[in-house]
Amino acid sequence: MFKKTLNYIVTTIMTIAVFSNVGHANGFTDPLTIHPQNIRAGQEFLIHINSSWNNGCRGEVIAEVTADVIDLTADPFGRVAGAVCTQEIVPFHDLINPYDLVNDDFRFADNVTVNFSFIGDDDQKRLVTSKTIGFSDELNSIKSAESGFWVSHELAYSSLTMDQQQDMLSLALSDFEQDGESVWYFAAGPVNGNIFSGVMYSYNSNIVCVTEPCPRAAIAKNGRVYMLINERNEVIAKYIGLLDQGLFGTDLTTVYQRLELQPNPELPKDPVAVPDLTGAWVAGVESDTDIAEFAKYTISYGGESIDTSGLISYVFSASITNSVSTRIEADFTISCVDQRPLDGPLDCAVNNMQFKNSSCAIRFPFESVANNAVSATADCSDVQDVRNDTRFVMYRSNQ
Repeated sequence: MFKKTLNYIVTTIMTIAVFSNVGHANGFTDPLTIHPQNIRAGQEFLIHINSSWNNGCRGEVIAEVTADVIDLTADPFGRVAGAVCTQEIVPFHDLINPYDLVNDDFRFADNVTVNFSFIGDDDQKRLVTSKTIGFSDELNSIKSAESGFWVSHELAYSSLTMDQQQDMLSLALSDFEQDGESVWYFAAGPVNGNIFSGVMYSYNSNIVCVTEPCPRAAIAKNGRVYMLINERNEVIAKYIGLLDQGLFGTDLTTVYQRLELQPNPELPKDPVAVPDLTGAWVAGVESDTDIAEFAKYTISYGGESIDTSGLISYVFSASITNSVSTRIEADFTISCVDQRPLDGPLDCAVNNMQFKNSSCAIRFPFESVANNAVSATADCSDVQDVRNDTRFVMYRSNQ
């Protein structure tokens, strides 16, 4: 059996005025969730605990791992004699990678039970919830975080910058060392479903230049980061062995939200389901054998409709505002269908897009919009060359 205590200190998460009121996605309000949806044997996965210290004293999570059972037990500090508690409920999150708690040659059984329990004031351990992991070879659909600047209430004067392109995510954390020196951490790598795991690097400024040309500052590993993409505009991050350990303990798990979240008032009140395609865009079709043709468009929301099967379609209208090509003249529409009631993909279809006097069939997933750009295969009726990679491209314009 492997046993480890996960220490951390948490404060109440407060809403900052610049944030929109973004609710938690389904499943993230549960006390115990396991991510991603499909877990391969031997591959990293994250266990998310979402709970609270009811006496305001905070506490520690004790993890015990065997081949077929993962036991996570929350032990409040308030049971310790002389502890001073706020008597207020203090919510906390934690992200746990079970492979951090075992040896390199450890292997889980085919089915693993995950238990989450709390120790009460009477020293009795009570089970809160339990779930079972069954490993699978199925691939996960990639969830995207909105690119931009992110902040956490727990990390004052600190910011996180993220950019995600398809399944690759890069992030930079700007923070301070314990002595007040500024520090910049960087990580990059693939996203698996809705989780990201990466090594954090920083630059070593203690390089002495003896002879010119002087070398660039070397990089050094400085801990790890785990990230759970809750919504496009909310992520849960855990830094391990990275930040000021005197303030946060060994690890810190915190909730980030993207700055200046102002959903378009025209859109329905479900930002998770409906991509915000409104605004100024540049769009067109390109191929590897023809010159790309692009035009500027203004896209507005046209409302929603429901078909006979009960699926809701959200329609956006794109009106051309400027084109440098005489072959791009037509407006087009984008229809996004929410197929979640049928467990289908969250797809958008582009209608009336023309390329070389041909009509093109174009589809792309909702998640593509999170990067403020779309690149999708275009099946154009009169383009017969199989070597010709024809794509629909659309990205936001600042003008």
